[in-house]
Amino acid sequence: MIHRNGSRSACENREVRIRLTAMAEALDLRQDVLTSAWDSIREEVVDEVDRALHNSEALFGVALVSAIREARASIAHALAILDAGGYGSCEDCGSPISEARLSFRPESTRCLQCQDLADRRGRASLELVDRGEPTNRPRLVSRHESAGARIISLRPFSSKHPA
Repeated sequence: MIHRNGSRSACENREVRIRLTAMAEALDLRQDVLTSAWDSIREEVVDEVDRALHNSEALFGVALVSAIREARASIAHALAILDAGGYGSCEDCGSPISEARLSFRPESTRCLQCQDLADRRGRASLELVDRGEPTNRPRLVSRHESAGARIISLRPFSSKHPA
């Protein structure tokens, strides 16, 4: 719970840190399972059906690795904001993030309105790049860059991943 002065108690911060760390550990476990599964399917491809299945699994594995990295970056960013004393306040507009949102997504660092706006900007930027149209706008930077927060590496990723 955020108090009137916008801060959280040390006990509440400790609980948030424990939850975020547990989430990061769960992602580490998923990464390990994915890596071992990928290692087990790297066998000789016999025919075209096996090759197609192998390619499909490889693309899916790359997508999973990307999702895990993005989720871990969000958790590391939230931990950095927690360390800086700003957890629970939107990093864009400064308004409090609802307790329901933080309960559901403890890695949230933006209020719903600012997150929606950021998501729209991200989609619009991707759409322009996909069509090859020039943007005439400054490059959008990640929220990690724009916030100037240091990124905390919870555990280095394995160098073994689908390529």
